[in-house]
Parts: sequence; structure tokens; C-alpha cells
Amino acid sequence: MIRTNSVSSGAAGPNDSALRTLCRALFIAGLLAALTAVGGCGRSQSGATGAQDSYQVTFATEPAQPLIGDGVVVITLEDAAGKPVDGATIAVEANMNHAGMVPVNAGSGESQDGVYRIPLRWTMGGAWYVDARITLPDGEVIQRRFPTDVK
Repeated sequence: MIRTNSVSSGAAGPNDSALRTLCRALFIAGLLAALTAVGGCGRSQSGATGAQDSYQVTFATEPAQPLIGDGVVVITLEDAAGKPVDGATIAVEANMNHAGMVPVNAGSGESQDGVYRIPLRWTMGGAWYVDARITLPDGEVIQRRFPTDVK
């Protein structure tokens, strides 16, 4: 004769509780490992640098809708009073929003009425962000991040 054990009361025994706890712990550990691996791919793409200065920095492109190939990044720089700031040096680094692409770097030190025109070659269509590192005439450095979409 063969005997089988069955639990008819529906109550979990001590081994069932321990098994559930172990399964939950393994699931959470696996989830954390997966998130760490995904977060470690490529460059950090945190949100825009918080402006903790009194400068107004605006971003535009020529053409207005950037296209793959040669284009121009236009950065306008004004002080707290709205007066154009000339004589700054601007370095831009353009990156795609996904890993695996080489950044595109360019810079400019020439401006007219606070408008800096920086030639830049967009290497691929898609979502980009442009980091601008601006060294003001007095040596102060400010930074901004601008998203854009290249067609």
C-alpha cells in the first residue's frame, strides 16, 4: 500500500514559510542585479544640470530641426540683467541617449551680442543631449544640458 501526505487544512507549515521567504529574497537579489547591470551600461545620463547661477543660457540649432550631417549649435548667453555676454569659451559634447556611440565634441570662443555659433556634425538620427561647458570671461564655469532630436 502507498501512503501520501496531504495537507487539508490549507495552513502553511514552517518549511513553506521559509521557502517563500527564500524565493522572495532570491527574486529581489536578481532584480537588483539586473537593475545594476542595466544602469552600468554606457554613460550616465542624468537630468539637466541645475542652474545655480544667474545666467540665462538658451540653445537652438541650425537648421531648426537638426539633420544627420553638418549643423550648427547656437548658444545665447546673457547675464542676470539680460545683457549679452561676449568673451566666453564654450565647449559642447553631444551624446546620444543610448550607449555605444562616440561623443561629438566642438567648441567656440567667438560671439556676437552673446550668440555663440558652434559647428557640429550629427553622426546619427535619434535622441541626443548636448552638454555645454561655458567658461565665462572672469573664469567662472557654468554648465547646461539640452535635449534635442536629430532626423
